[in-house]
Amino acid sequence: MLGFQDMSLCDKVSILHMVDEEIKDKFFSDEGIVLLQSTVPDGIEIVAGKDGNYLVATRRFEVGEKVFTNRATIVSKDDLESKSFVLKAGNKYFPLFNEVHFIHRKDYSELLGFDSFMNHSCSPNTRQSYVSSVEYESYAQKIIAPGDQITCDYTKLDNNVTKMENIGTTSFRCNCGEWNCIGYLVC
Repeated sequence: MLGFQDMSLCDKVSILHMVDEEIKDKFFSDEGIVLLQSTVPDGIEIVAGKDGNYLVATRRFEVGEKVFTNRATIVSKDDLESKSFVLKAGNKYFPLFNEVHFIHRKDYSELLGFDSFMNHSCSPNTRQSYVSSVEYESYAQKIIAPGDQITCDYTKLDNNVTKMENIGTTSFRCNCGEWNCIGYLVC
């Protein structure tokens, strides 16, 4: 049987909710892990699925209704390359990965907290709009029913306030299944 220190980062994070605070503190300090906290707004939850975690509506959102407001955490390129990050949302912990959970800008990266689990769709049910350099709002573009996955278009994540574009650092085949699916993304 492996001891805690012999486990992978993902395995350690998956059991953090069960360990004593002393072990958590030691884990974060000894391994140089940056712990980021995020509050999941009412009407949304992070759900674990076979292909990873994603956001789901727990109530109905009407077209044009604000789904949430969120603040990005600015992370320097040096920190992103040299440190590991873990998100605490409620009493759950999630490992964060450079190529999945961050939006990359020219001079820095943004971590969106709970929103970093929003999946892409070529026909998304939300749209995002920055209201300051780090704060943005998400609005329903379609009716979102309880149990629906909350999605956005990864190709439209430019910060319209600072004019900072999303620098494509990751590419993947889109599996959204929408009639207008572009098939392959660089984002």
